Amino acid sequence: MRPAVVLVLRADERLVADALERAGEGGGVIVLDPSAERLEALERALPDPRVWYQIGDAGVVPLPDDSVDAAVGDPSPDVERVIR
Repeated sequence: MRPAVVLVLRADERLVADALERAGEGGGVIVLDPSAERLEALERALPDPRVWYQIGDAGVVPLPDDSVDAAVGDPSPDVERVIR
């Protein structure tokens, strides 16, 4: 399996752990959540250098077009825009 970049649309430890497995050893996970506090708590609970934390939500995803391989969470047109 080739490494992947997975977008997680909520700071949820279980979703991120599943996304890390899906991303593979050389892949990455981007966690998008509107709450800095939830992102900070998740970073403390699940420290992994493959995870990037970003404030935002599924309505307006602050990523370029075609920048992730998959998304986990509630889809939106803007989430579809960033999936390759």
